[in-house]
Amino acid sequence: MREASIRTVILFLVLTAFPAAAGLPPARAATERVTVYNFDGSANLVRNRKTYPVELDQGLRDGDLLRIESETYLDLTMWGIAASRLGDEGELLVVDTSASGLLFHLHAGSFLSNVRKLPSGSSFRVETPIVTAISEGGQFYVDYMVDPQKGPRSRVVVKKGLLNLFVKEASITIQMIEGQALEALAGSSIPSQHTASEEERKLADRALSIYIDDSVENPPPPIE
Repeated sequence: MREASIRTVILFLVLTAFPAAAGLPPARAATERVTVYNFDGSANLVRNRKTYPVELDQGLRDGDLLRIESETYLDLTMWGIAASRLGDEGELLVVDTSASGLLFHLHAGSFLSNVRKLPSGSSFRVETPIVTAISEGGQFYVDYMVDPQKGPRSRVVVKKGLLNLFVKEASITIQMIEGQALEALAGSSIPSQHTASEEERKLADRALSIYIDDSVENPPPPIE
């Protein structure tokens, strides 16, 4: 009986010290300021080729990969300056978690962002295989999906603020303003902006509900 108790204590200590042994995600480090603050459904984190279930308050690092399943959404908050929602069976690579150069690669799904007005020289970037959206403050929607008729495509909708969009195929940067939308197809010519349809506006309207965590010291002022 005493030996069984000792084994139980040892197992508890091992799993506490090494959460990966229990299939748990690594604990959040104090320096990790890009975090998961909300999700609904099934979501996984891939780190160093190991897959973990996502936990609330999960800290993210450069190189982390997030995957969500159908009917799941996952919300991120970043340094008190931005927040985003991954949806539509999304897959997102976290490339740069620094406050001045946040960068995410969207491999699939949708990514809705609410970004406060950033200091000069800072940017918030979302890259798909077709476009790169660059924001210095605003609310916008980006997706990347394979359309059965059109093939790979990215849609972009601007709810608020100014968005610079780099189109890879054409190697040009397009400036988008509030209320505009754009669809870029793989291998196509220069896409043109248009006034967002009601459906497109609804996609971007959800940015208003994404919460930006103010717990960091001296966050930038909100978008005016």
